[in-house]
Amino acid sequence: MLLLHSWSLLYWDKNGYGVYRDDKRIEDFRKLVRQLAKDYDIITTEDFLDLHARGKITTSHTVDLAAAELKR
Repeated sequence: MLLLHSWSLLYWDKNGYGVYRDDKRIEDFRKLVRQLAKDYDIITTEDFLDLHARGKITTSHTVDLAAAELKR
């Protein structure tokens, strides 16, 4: 499973802020999706949640979000 948020396509400045520089990361992401689509089904988060709620997709474990740590 790959989860990507829009800030994943930003660059990070020396202060830890996400900044837009150019379209390179967007274009690289589009290339990745085209390659993956050849071998895998690509679904939205909404589709995933629906399939999970209906038991069509199961997860092996969950992690409490409180355990997440922001690293700068």
